[in-house]
Amino acid sequence: MKRLLMIIVLALMVGTICAQSGIKRQGNTFIEVSNKQAKGEDIKTPYTYKAKDGKIYPIFRSKNGKYYIIRTSKKSGKEYKQYLPQVTEALCDTTKS
Repeated sequence: MKRLLMIIVLALMVGTICAQSGIKRQGNTFIEVSNKQAKGEDIKTPYTYKAKDGKIYPIFRSKNGKYYIIRTSKKSGKEYKQYLPQVTEALCDTTKS
């Protein structure tokens, strides 16, 4: 019984290791492909956001899937991200459909 359990556990471990390595075949050549996602940068979307002051800002999507615009502080002049939860909800709903 212990031997059977140990064989099952080892088979599962080998299966997950092989699934993670990702091998792609091109003709007679096998290429190892990493399944780990590279740390992505934020992406500029084709959408824009019109603020209360009338300015139009491009909308960016973070690597976590949140949407934001880049605004500039009036006092210090530093740039900061203003996240847009309503836009995130709206765009996530359209991508699911």
